[in-house]
Amino acid sequence: MKKTIGQIVGRIKFTENEISMTRGLANAVYDINLEFLEKENIKLPKEQKNEMKEKFFKLVSKIVWEYKVKFYPNKEIPEDEFKDFAMVVLKELFID
Repeated sequence: MKKTIGQIVGRIKFTENEISMTRGLANAVYDINLEFLEKENIKLPKEQKNEMKEKFFKLVSKIVWEYKVKFYPNKEIPEDEFKDFAMVVLKELFID
């Protein structure tokens, strides 16, 4: 598995739970985009889908990293807090 931004930077690290929650959010972003493409009758090869999925993970990781550094630098982001944050991210990405 590739290292996340948090694992690469050093002192502040993503916990396994945060990595899992981040991957879940990235998968949600990917699924929503894939659904949109399918509605537009746009078919992507598997290779492009995998590349898109990885790019969404990097994007979401950066967003979560900034949030963690600002609000939870020395502890894990609580799951309830992460769920609220995830809803805000999805809203910002897809509704505005």
